[in-house]
Amino acid sequence: MWGLSPLLWWGALILIAVLVVLFLSSRAGRRMGGAGTGRHDQTAGPNTVPLPMGKHEDDDLPYVDVPHNQPVRGGQLSTTLPLQLDDVRAAESAGSDRAGLERIHQALNDSQDRLDRTWATLKTLRPVPGQRPMALKTMERLAQDFESVGRFDAARDVYEHMADIDPSWPDVKIHLAQARERALTASRLTRPAPSGNQGTSAGEVKKIGRYPIRGEIGRGAMGAVYLANDPDTGAKVAIKTMALSQEFEGDGLADARARFQREAEMAGRLAHPDIVHIYETGEDKGLAYIAMEYVDGTDMGFFTRPGHLLPVRPLLHIIARVAEALAYAHTQGVTHRDIKPANIMVDLEKGVVKVMDFGVARVADAARTRTGVVLGTPTYMSPEQLSGQTVDGRSDLYSLGVTLFQLLTGSLPYQHTSMATLMRAIAQETPPPVSSLRPELPPALDDIVGLALQKHPNTRYSNGHQMAEDLRSI
Repeated sequence: MWGLSPLLWWGALILIAVLVVLFLSSRAGRRMGGAGTGRHDQTAGPNTVPLPMGKHEDDDLPYVDVPHNQPVRGGQLSTTLPLQLDDVRAAESAGSDRAGLERIHQALNDSQDRLDRTWATLKTLRPVPGQRPMALKTMERLAQDFESVGRFDAARDVYEHMADIDPSWPDVKIHLAQARERALTASRLTRPAPSGNQGTSAGEVKKIGRYPIRGEIGRGAMGAVYLANDPDTGAKVAIKTMALSQEFEGDGLADARARFQREAEMAGRLAHPDIVHIYETGEDKGLAYIAMEYVDGTDMGFFTRPGHLLPVRPLLHIIARVAEALAYAHTQGVTHRDIKPANIMVDLEKGVVKVMDFGVARVADAARTRTGVVLGTPTYMSPEQLSGQTVDGRSDLYSLGVTLFQLLTGSLPYQHTSMATLMRAIAQETPPPVSSLRPELPPALDDIVGLALQKHPNTRYSNGHQMAEDLRSI
């Protein structure tokens, strides 16, 4: 018995020491993981980055876990942004702007708070160069979260602030353009409608055919475009209207209605992934309409402006797809007659390209012939279309050549102040090579654009497949 007492004695001492160490470790862990805020998960996952949030009264640095791919819930700031440790270190060593860094940290720390509070933290921030990547990624994440809850006006403001800080930030201009367009559409849809009977003006139309109207999203020379819902599926539908009774009368009205129905039905038979699908056509209280696929994207007109030109490679792929879509339509006996950047919709992120408004231009041509007035700009029209001759698919390829010229250079091949001089230039003058306006372009593009813009149809591309093949070869 006495021989065992030293063993028992030492065992008790070891047990007491272990308990003391565990107690002290537990206290240290609580201080490190819980200081400053009680919102953070104490266990950092493999895809988390510790972000120092600034000194607190106990001189401990708390950490913010930023897990990847966490979905948005209830209007909170998501954490889909893949922050890298290098971004944090670069920001930490960026210089003396400690206040700016703490504001970025505060925005990250508000991952369970309202989006508006996070935006209030960031909206006046002008980060120093070393802190820009971290700040811009945080803002980008915030803008995406605003979009996810339908706050397109707020997303627009965030993207505008990002573009002010660094206009070369990847895709910021594209995202800004999309947010502006969606914010404008949202404002139109929420605009109060005046009281009164159903009519054709914006805000008064309640229903067209069987489609409940949500709001006006565009307006052209002969009518408006409305956003509606399919009553059977609830899917979004675009309703393009043409007020034929305001443009025609008597026999002319009857002929216009027959022409409209015939052209729309032909366009409705087109089944191509890069052509907007037409669901049905009809007439409601004197208003002819086409119900078509709704495309959420940006029309190519945005990319004709200086500072917004697309890189050459993706642009050529887009135009090649349009040329292939036209080739298909032409084999079905359908000529578009109004190819221009505004009639090509794209969603660059999703790889969507859609040619719009098949079946509409011929009816507009009838109104133009009746009134003697050219509706819209004739800049994209072929010489034979301007002169009133019979046109075929090669006229569309001429218009696509003008479109490509403008998207490559930011300018039109012919720029004249009067209609007479413009029409004479289209009929007689040779446009400059695109490389003379943008020297870095591949020389082969001069030949492709020049061939598409030949005055006589017989000397142009004979079909869209040929043009697409040449574009893809570059």
